[in-house]
Parts: sequence; structure tokens; C-alpha cells
Amino acid sequence: MPPMMAGSTRVSSSTWLRPVTVTIRCRTRSSRSSSSGTAVVTTAVELDAERAERVRQRIVETTGRNRVELETRVDPAILGGMVVRIGDQMLDGSTRARLQELRSSLERAAS
Repeated sequence: MPPMMAGSTRVSSSTWLRPVTVTIRCRTRSSRSSSSGTAVVTTAVELDAERAERVRQRIVETTGRNRVELETRVDPAILGGMVVRIGDQMLDGSTRARLQELRSSLERAAS
């Protein structure tokens, strides 16, 4: 089942993968020395096999690694989106992180 956004609007997996993909691409250009590795992907709901494979393929494409093993975890506290950890890099594309950023932005604007 696709992730749910505010107002129960369904979005395709390609839509919710895009921000994480862009971030992975930007942050891993210099990390291509390893040809394989493990990516830990945390989502609010369990990924089915098809979605997990699409995420794994996207990580392979954006990191330039030959092989990526995907370890999936479920953490309902992230609310939506995903958090990807590859080696010592963590890329937070979760709804929780976006809400925290919005809150900080509103607090700065109010002060």
C-alpha cells in the first residue's frame, strides 16, 4: 500500500522516493569507492517485496555501487517517508523530520 500523506491522499512510490533519491545522489558522489554495501531503510509501514526491490534498485543507481543489500525496518514514529542509512551516512526523508523542520522554521519566524 502506498504511503499516506496529510488528508489521506495516496501518492505513488516514485513520488515519495524522489526526495530521498536526490539526497542520496548528492551525498554519495564521493562515496563510490565501495562496490557493495548494506543500506538500512526505515519506513513507517512495512515495504512489500516489490517496493523494497525498487528502493534497492534506486539506491544502486544513485550510489553507483554494483551491489546493495537492503535491510528494512519499520518505525511508525517516523510517520511517513523513509530514513536511509548507508555506511556512516543517514538520509532522513521522513515526515517526522519534515515536520520538525517546519516547526523550527515557524519558531524562528515568530521570534
